Amino acid sequence: NTGKSTNTLDISNWKPTKDSNLDNSFNTSDSNAPTTSVHPLLSDESSRFEHNRSVWSPQANRNISNVYPVIVSSGKVKSNHSTAKVDTLSNNTRNNSVSQNKMEYFSLRSSRVKVCLMGSLFGLLLGGIPLVVVITMWLRACTGGLCWNASAITVFGTGASGGTADHLNNPYYLTIDSSYSFYVADYSNHRVQKIDAGSMFAKTVAGQANTAWGSTALYLNSPTYLIVDSGGNLYVSDSQNHRVQYFTNGTMTGVTIAGTGSSGASLNQLNTPYGLVHDSSTGKLYISDTNNHRIMCYLSGASAGTVVAGGNGAGTLNNQLYYPMGLYLDVSSNSLFIANSNAHNILRGVVNASTWTLMAGTPNGQSGSISTMLNLPTDFTFDSSGNLYVADSNNDRVQLFLSGKFNGTTIAGSTSLSGSTTVLLNGPRSITLDSALNLYVVDTGNSRIQKFQRS
Repeated sequence: NTGKSTNTLDISNWKPTKDSNLDNSFNTSDSNAPTTSVHPLLSDESSRFEHNRSVWSPQANRNISNVYPVIVSSGKVKSNHSTAKVDTLSNNTRNNSVSQNKMEYFSLRSSRVKVCLMGSLFGLLLGGIPLVVVITMWLRACTGGLCWNASAITVFGTGASGGTADHLNNPYYLTIDSSYSFYVADYSNHRVQKIDAGSMFAKTVAGQANTAWGSTALYLNSPTYLIVDSGGNLYVSDSQNHRVQYFTNGTMTGVTIAGTGSSGASLNQLNTPYGLVHDSSTGKLYISDTNNHRIMCYLSGASAGTVVAGGNGAGTLNNQLYYPMGLYLDVSSNSLFIANSNAHNILRGVVNASTWTLMAGTPNGQSGSISTMLNLPTDFTFDSSGNLYVADSNNDRVQLFLSGKFNGTTIAGSTSLSGSTTVLLNGPRSITLDSALNLYVVDTGNSRIQKFQRS
């Protein structure tokens, strides 16, 4: 997905359809504004477990069509029986004997299929795998003419946390460069890993390969997010050092370009930075300053930033954000897209404006698991038709919202059912698409990267 290094997109011709039942701005008088100071996902490394995006050119909105689970076969059923050679039969015997042979053959074959399927099902159930998981293994997730296999392939990681070159430990973020190399923010290993296409071993490109953490230029402490620009340079949200580090391609020494290294709410400070967007045309760097509930903008070379969204405490009012995480910029309209995690929604708003357009979730901060709701969304991306894909972390799923629609369809994972099988996820934090719309999911709780094949 070659356009993802800048995290920008052009949506100048796309306008989402407004749902008459949902207000597109946040003007509620929330008397119970949150006062929590530390995000539950970022409080420590043992907490429950987070894109670079594809640049997209929007088309007309699509209406969601009927959604059906499609049962697919994993292969042909073999049989040792041969069919009758009808060419050698006379006309008098053709209708009777051939018909009878066929009936007996298909009856036998059908019974063997039933026995095989029932035996497999019974074995899986005896193994403790829930029925919903067993059924899902034979399904595809489809909506709006888009389908993915429900069963994923692990493309990196072993499913167990670790610090060696073939392991991850609570990975938070994934981006793919033009050579289809993966870059992963390996959160609890305090490093950024580069995985070349087809390799089972990663190379550390920022932080320490031995998982040591620290605050000097050679170290990271719980990286959450990253950008790889067209020159291979890295921008990393070094969350627990409360700074953004820049690594020139090929170097392991970081330069602090935002933050001071200590948490705070001054204009030159950050508190647990997360999402990043770099506008290469202006040099501006946008940062989700998560625990300050605001979005900051830093000019190139500046020692302090400006608040462009939020900054008025945690909440759901039209001038507030609530632990913002994933971030996107539409350069044509100067609009930001924000994963407003603890308000359980995705927002869009013009930089420095005081109103927001609701893209997904609820306007009042309510969480849930039905198709119109989210529970701690941490990341999102778009395809070329303007469809929105969301990492719905606490629902253990990925939701697809067709362009302009507020009803999502689960295309990966199973709602509120975490696990480590090929059809389940555990707190997914980041998602991305390749050019064929194959879906890659950072399965944080399982310390692995999962690929859901487009089908």
